[in-house]
Amino acid sequence: MARPTFLLGLGAQKAGTTWLHDYLSVNGLVHFGARKEYHVLDSYFGLEPKAQLMRFRRLALLMQDYHQSGPKEKLNRDLVQVLRYSLMGLDLQAYRDHFITLATEHPFVGDITPSYCGLNAKQLQEVRDLLGPHFRLRVIYLIRDPVERLFSMCKHHSRASWSPGYGRDPLALYDEALQEGGLAGGYRSDYGSTLAAIDAAFEPADVLIGFYESLFQESSIRQITNFLGVPFIDPDFARRPNADHSALRLTPDRLLRGHQRLASVYAILESRFPGRYPAVVKA
Repeated sequence: MARPTFLLGLGAQKAGTTWLHDYLSVNGLVHFGARKEYHVLDSYFGLEPKAQLMRFRRLALLMQDYHQSGPKEKLNRDLVQVLRYSLMGLDLQAYRDHFITLATEHPFVGDITPSYCGLNAKQLQEVRDLLGPHFRLRVIYLIRDPVERLFSMCKHHSRASWSPGYGRDPLALYDEALQEGGLAGGYRSDYGSTLAAIDAAFEPADVLIGFYESLFQESSIRQITNFLGVPFIDPDFARRPNADHSALRLTPDRLLRGHQRLASVYAILESRFPGRYPAVVKA
């Protein structure tokens, strides 16, 4: 009997991961469970410690509601779910077992969490060794022009109520990100380290590197579905969750500073994918 397939989506943030998740889940091609982003591997390995803290805060609030109102169907369900994900953040075997259970009814399961791009080679090898005996692993990493990805992230944070940047000028957030030490979650922009970690942990045949700029094309989606071994279903390219429709653009001087700040990333991309992301400022 063939092993089920596990899709491990490593990011990058603002590079089309939400659209890909929605395409695969809405069409029933991959079953992700009750979570869009699990944030288990990043919290377990210390990349996003606040993810685990948020789960425990949610658990405390649910326990308070339970104490005040007693058992209710939705409250009970929410309690079980938060307890399950809290345990996963502390015990990767619970994470593995969750997907093993899910795979008894769904041959294609997965977790696409953009911040997983910060995992190093040793950590990805640990994940591989954890999941590999039970699943046919498929790793997808989506890349976007480094400056455009960073600016899109800044615009996203200015709109997100949970973010410290909520309500602030995206250009100001971008300027701060470019300052020395100001690149919050800088590992998200460090494509070179992520690519090196992927190379060290996985066989080339188990990895697909995709590009945001060409993602919304039938040929790209066929490449992804063929890679996963799932049927191709016509995509709805008009639907873009989290898309920014503002006319705000980087000025030439800001664009130049971004290319200078991320020059080493562009150099790595030019070496690996010649001509795709040349570090040239277009006024």
